[in-house]
Amino acid sequence: MRISILPEDGWANFESSKGVETLIWETLKCRDVGGAWEYHSFTSNSSFWSYGACSLALQFEDDECSKVQNIELINPASQSAELNQLVELFETQYGLISNRC
Repeated sequence: MRISILPEDGWANFESSKGVETLIWETLKCRDVGGAWEYHSFTSNSSFWSYGACSLALQFEDDECSKVQNIELINPASQSAELNQLVELFETQYGLISNRC
């Protein structure tokens, strides 16, 4: 299942980008600190977490990474408890909407 995360009014006016980024780091524990998730930063304004067939891609508006531009998750058959928790926290803490495809 592919899940797009976005604010109701779009990212341009969203003021909690740093909080969203911190929430991701706190929820998806990377392998290099004892967790299960692999972390990659292929460009200066993006991040990618993966664990098996599950993934999260985070893209920022610019190289300063001050404004989120896009969040996409792949969670086949809702397998990842961490991604499920993250989606719920995005919705409850930040009022973000999850579009599931």
